[in-house]
Parts: sequence; structure tokens; C-alpha cells
Amino acid sequence: MDSLICGLIIGTVFYLSSHAGSKDHISIKSIIGSCFALLLYVVYDFVIKPILYSIILRKRRLLYFEDYLKDNGFIYPIYQLNEKVINIYATGVLDSSKKILVGKDLLELADIDTLHGLIWHELGHLKNNHLCKVFIINSICTLLYFILWFKLGPKIYSSPCAPLFVALLGGFLGVVMVIIPEYFRKKYEIQADQFAAQNFGKNNYAGVLNKLNEMTNGGVEKGNVYYPTLKERLAAISN
Repeated sequence: MDSLICGLIIGTVFYLSSHAGSKDHISIKSIIGSCFALLLYVVYDFVIKPILYSIILRKRRLLYFEDYLKDNGFIYPIYQLNEKVINIYATGVLDSSKKILVGKDLLELADIDTLHGLIWHELGHLKNNHLCKVFIINSICTLLYFILWFKLGPKIYSSPCAPLFVALLGGFLGVVMVIIPEYFRKKYEIQADQFAAQNFGKNNYAGVLNKLNEMTNGGVEKGNVYYPTLKERLAAISN
């Protein structure tokens, strides 16, 4: 569904931009259209999609885990994802759309205590408004990129070194759209780990991370663009 929505957004914007105005202005409008598409997808990913989950997954509520949260003073809906993934996610920027999504494979492989610990991690994201902060960061980065292209686009396309400048701006896109959000997302993962360790117990939560690492065949140990390594996460909760 995500790929379809993304394709529709970008395709529609580029179609409108390429059929509007004179030929001399197509490049500038394409720049505006592409940046608008990026911003629109950020809004879809963080605001619209969590609302859709409430409709699409309405018959997949995990009431047992919702009761577990209620017993600990928190009220958030928890759903099972259709996708076979060994992961769990917090989603939703608005208070009314905040929820936790659990992968089908994770439900089948993890024991109850492990799932409880992982839910505390996602609860840390929700209570600290990490999704809202990441949404704001991504929106600002997209707007900064838009402003840069809007200011420099006309000069770039009229320059004999246009391919070089386009490549340089493409590299800048990587910095703005990946590296900056990556820094903050890793920081928020550590904060969510510390929240879970504080409420679930340091030793208990360390065991949860190790079990998740086993279930993912070392995936937690390696980390990735948005997740710190297992060593970094264990060190953060031991302090």
C-alpha cells in the first residue's frame, strides 16, 4: 500500500508540473513538484497512515496486551500487522492516532515477557512524542531541500556544469533526508530503551534485547541506519 500511495503522489505531481506553463518553466515546476511530493509523503507516512491502520486492522486488536497496558496506567490500542515481520512499531503523531503494531512473526516467536518488554520500548516512543519530533524533523529537512532547489534550480539548469551541480545537490539530499533524521532516530531509540529499562527492569529488558537479537539472527547486534547496535543499546540501559 505504501508503494502505491507514494507512486500515486509522485506520479500525479510530476504529471501536473510537466503539463503546466511554458517549456522554459517545466524544470522549475518539476523541482517544486518533487519537493512537494516528498513533503506530502511525509504527511502520509506520519499522519494519515496511522489513522488508516485503525480501519484496516480493526479486527486484529490484541486485547490481552491492551489490558496489560491498562494495568500499568496506559491506554493505547495494539494491533497485529498482516506482514510477517519480527518487529514491533509505535506509530501516530496525533494523540488520537497513536498505537502499537506487532508483526505476525514476532507474535509467533516471542514469549509473553519478551513482548511485554518490547511494548514498553514502543510505549517510550509514544510517551516521549518521538514520532511527532521525527515528523517535524523530516518536514523541516524536506522544506530546506525545497528552498535550496527553488533558489538554485534556475541557475543550475542554465549552467554548463549542470550535471555536476545536480550530483552535488543529490548528495546534499542524502545528508538532509537521511543523515540528519538518522541521528535523531538513533537517539530516540536509546531513549525508548531507557524508558523500557526503567519500567520493565534493566536486567529484564537487557534479556529482551538479547532474545530479539536471537530471533532476528543477529539483526539487533548489527544495527542499521536508524537503530544503534546491540552493544550500544545495552550500554545505554546499564548507566
